[in-house]
Amino acid sequence: MSSSRSLLRLLIACGASASVLVGPTAISAQSVTVRVEEIRLDPQAHVDEVRTITGVVDRLVDRGASSTSAFYVEDDYGHMILVVSSEPAPARGSRLTLTGVVSLDDSGDPMITMVSSSAASAATTPRPDAAGAAGAGDAVDPAAAGAESDPCLMTLSGEAVDPEACAAATSPPIGLLVGATLLLLVLTGGVFVARRGVPAPFAPEAVELPTSALWGPPISDREYVGGTLRFVRPDPGTLQLMPGRLEVTGGEDAGQVIRLVRVPGAEVEMTFGRAANEGPSHVQFKEQTVSRQHAKIRLRDGEWWLQNYSRTNPTVLNGEPLAATEVPLSDHDSIEMGEVTFRFRAS
Repeated sequence: MSSSRSLLRLLIACGASASVLVGPTAISAQSVTVRVEEIRLDPQAHVDEVRTITGVVDRLVDRGASSTSAFYVEDDYGHMILVVSSEPAPARGSRLTLTGVVSLDDSGDPMITMVSSSAASAATTPRPDAAGAAGAGDAVDPAAAGAESDPCLMTLSGEAVDPEACAAATSPPIGLLVGATLLLLVLTGGVFVARRGVPAPFAPEAVELPTSALWGPPISDREYVGGTLRFVRPDPGTLQLMPGRLEVTGGEDAGQVIRLVRVPGAEVEMTFGRAANEGPSHVQFKEQTVSRQHAKIRLRDGEWWLQNYSRTNPTVLNGEPLAATEVPLSDHDSIEMGEVTFRFRAS
């Protein structure tokens, strides 16, 4: 069985169409449908196995003069994996169901050598940031299209070929921010009316916006919005400052200080993740390397405790990845979340 999978990868590396030479029936017989999260959580359990995943083409990778294409696929839970194929890369934003052999790249990260693919049966509409007017099934040759057709085309190191053009292409339109503000006003207005005993008008269910759409300018003079972090600096006149703080020592926002505070009527804690929260007890991250609910620091019995929530990219304490259990913090502890490094100070 392993020899046949090695043959599939060899065919792809040589530029051959494995789905034609081996046969789609043989490939499907070996395949097991999984989520990207399962592969990333335990890569060794899937290496040299044929797996089928479904997701959206998120980024194309610049392969130079190579005859193969490469791109990242993101599943419905925000987990991404690199896919290599002998066929031209599909359009960014298209939703695919693909089958291939799992292996590890030079850095130990899982990747899939694709042998067959098809448009997913649901949600096939490309993402709004998909390049040009290509449909879900249109193929795009990155070597022919170049960085002008896709400003977010990436190199194998993960950097955009044209960072400034990519930032301009993926910046949220003003209309989206205005629409989000109006939605917030409708929802808060409905709550106010309901509290006065008057039936609240119908309000649509809140739709969660992507992190990039929420990364606008500060909404108050006390809010800090940096390259990676967004948080509210507490007002000492209304909140109790606790004897504890986090100093940002690594990342784009190095030098910033985050104070731990007590919010009246709430547990003393600070949460971290890509989820949006405008309160003083949450630090929002912009990077995709951090989960929506990544970690939490809380005060318990006079001690500060750190809890990790992320399984795909866990919080690192003093160089050691954390499990889901709480661990006590000590002065000068180093905490890593994605690309950001904090130093915990107990006073």
